[in-house]
Amino acid sequence: MKKSILNQMKVGVLSLSAIALLVGCTNENTTTNTDTSVDETTATEVMNEETEEETTKEESSKEESTKEISSKEESTKEKSSKKESSKEESSKEKSSKKESSKEESTKEISSKEDIHKQKDIVATLQDNDDFSILAAAFEKTNLVEILQENEPYTLFAPTDEAFEQLLEELDITEQELLTQPDLNKLLTYHLVASKILAEDLKDGKSVETVNGEKVAFDFSEDEPMISESMITSTDLEVSNGVIHIIDTVLIPKDFELQKVDTK
Repeated sequence: MKKSILNQMKVGVLSLSAIALLVGCTNENTTTNTDTSVDETTATEVMNEETEEETTKEESSKEESTKEISSKEESTKEKSSKKESSKEESSKEKSSKKESSKEESTKEISSKEDIHKQKDIVATLQDNDDFSILAAAFEKTNLVEILQENEPYTLFAPTDEAFEQLLEELDITEQELLTQPDLNKLLTYHLVASKILAEDLKDGKSVETVNGEKVAFDFSEDEPMISESMITSTDLEVSNGVIHIIDTVLIPKDFELQKVDTK
């Protein structure tokens, strides 16, 4: 009886030990499985992170590549735009030069036409109210036909005001002046048988008049002078010469005032 109880107790102890062993194995397996699961999870996370990093790098590389391509395209467009702009500017410049050349040519032709349309010395004086006395004086002499010739002349033309001043100084009338025997000498003293422009008038220079006497220029003062007369305007070009306007009538040495019958 005692042996039977002891045997049963041994069997129970053995059973408990077996259960303990089984429980221990189960715990170890569970722990191992848990550790393995954790390790696998960690590895998966690491792999995912590496994959994300690689994806990010790839995307960044693609963005940089896209930017580089875009930059190259912009540079190409900019160069192309500059070339087009340069071509347009060159074309505009050439066109402008051609237009300018045409305008200058047109002006030159127009200027030549204007010269042909210009009136001669006598007609110019007759059409200007400021030279009525001078025009009438030329008509009283044989100088009108001479001044209508094509040969160039330079006329230093006194205005009506200048003649009125002379009439007052000589104490004569306009009619008495126009009937003077030496009127021709007076008028030819204002004429030079060549075309002399303002740029040709030099200080101290003298020129011979159609009268035969010389007139000298004096530019030492503020106003240009010819003999005792001031040159108030220059370079009125006409078909057969040029007219310079003066404010005083020039009196040649060989002019002699005479009494005349005006009736």
